Amino acid sequence: MNLLVRPELIIFVLLIFGGCSRAPSEFQNNSDFPSDLSHNRIINGNLPQTNDPLAQSTVAISESIQGQICSGVLLSPEFILTAAHCAYGFKGSLKVHFSSDIRDNSNKNLVHAVAEVLAYEGWETRAIQGKDTGDLAILRFEGGLPAGYRPAQILPAHLAKHLRIESIVDVLGYGRTDSQNQYSAGVLYKTQLEVLNPHFAATEFILDQHKGTGICHGDSGGPVFLKVENKLYLAGISSRGMLDLNRNCDQLSVVTKTWMYSAWIARTLKKFKK
Repeated sequence: MNLLVRPELIIFVLLIFGGCSRAPSEFQNNSDFPSDLSHNRIINGNLPQTNDPLAQSTVAISESIQGQICSGVLLSPEFILTAAHCAYGFKGSLKVHFSSDIRDNSNKNLVHAVAEVLAYEGWETRAIQGKDTGDLAILRFEGGLPAGYRPAQILPAHLAKHLRIESIVDVLGYGRTDSQNQYSAGVLYKTQLEVLNPHFAATEFILDQHKGTGICHGDSGGPVFLKVENKLYLAGISSRGMLDLNRNCDQLSVVTKTWMYSAWIARTLKKFKK
């Protein structure tokens, strides 16, 4: 990956990292977190049920350079799909957390090192565009897949017609439960949002967050699932907020369409395996 970054890209990355949040690994003890997150979630989401198949596909990603946290989703037993801005330039400092609460450090076997990172080609320059930013990256992690986790299935292109205005999607992530509290991230929550514009861009759609719940800082890279014919598919990856000048996570969120990148995903997985 080319690490020669243009100044305007640095500014964009700093802005888009609003989708990430401070990593719990920086805290010295659990007292830095709110004692009760049950009243203040993913922004008013819910803890996933035990054995929730969507939670079994969702992981947290932390890095030690900026001290940020993002979310991700399993593509296979050794690969994770996330947002490019969560991984760009951080190779060697990324870790994957297989836990619903990454504040719990009692089981070190649930924290796996990231061995390789490949972001979408050209993301460095596309990142400063207002649309179709290609905000995707694939991570290869070490240590194998822990019991109880399983890959998600990407929405097939022929089923994408089911993503319409007012479609209901499930979103998951480890981001802030309080938009103004950087220490409120680290626990997996889930909520449902309406699709506001399925055709915002060729490779992106928009979710409505005006109803008091939604994606927040730290949920970047997390999965967005759509139910079609009673089956849940990975329709998108959380990318960034939109029109959220006060950073309250109560406006709009932009999601990258996974099915539009199916060929890139398949091609990239082959690169890893060479």
